[in-house]
Amino acid sequence: MPDDKQDQNVGSAEQSKKGGMNSILMIMVMVNTVAVLAIAAYVFMGGGGGGGGGNVAGDDGDMISNEDGQAPLEVAAPEVVDFEPFLVNLNDAGASRYLRASIKVEVLNGKDAEKIRKRMPKVRDLILTYLSSLNLSQTQGTVAKEIIRKQVIRRVNKEMPDIEMKDLYFTEFVTQ
Repeated sequence: MPDDKQDQNVGSAEQSKKGGMNSILMIMVMVNTVAVLAIAAYVFMGGGGGGGGGNVAGDDGDMISNEDGQAPLEVAAPEVVDFEPFLVNLNDAGASRYLRASIKVEVLNGKDAEKIRKRMPKVRDLILTYLSSLNLSQTQGTVAKEIIRKQVIRRVNKEMPDIEMKDLYFTEFVTQ
């Protein structure tokens, strides 16, 4: 009988030792996780930029001078140009189908946005001509829309090299 109690005492001592080790291990894992997350947040939030002391853009895209007092570098904010909706007949033989698309275009700065606004008839013509060359199957699905997006950007950038279209957004895309 006494041996049974002694075995029980040894077993509970080993269990409390294991429980203590598990707690320490758990605390170490948590501390390491918090440290990794803190380092990642520091780097991604701009703290780990290498300390170069160059010009830095503010949150609002304004100019900020560098540390040695040199002239600030202008940082241009992207701008979005809104187009009137496009309504085109699709190139389907024997069927009367059409596409209605509303498009917004992102350019690198306000100067490019103004250039697009001034040459709106030409830009619209490029887009209309391309869209009307498509048939219904070329407008269906997300892959087709991505192809259309890339083609419009490529065509406008090729025809107007002084404007760089950064991205194109469909706010409406309906075929019938």
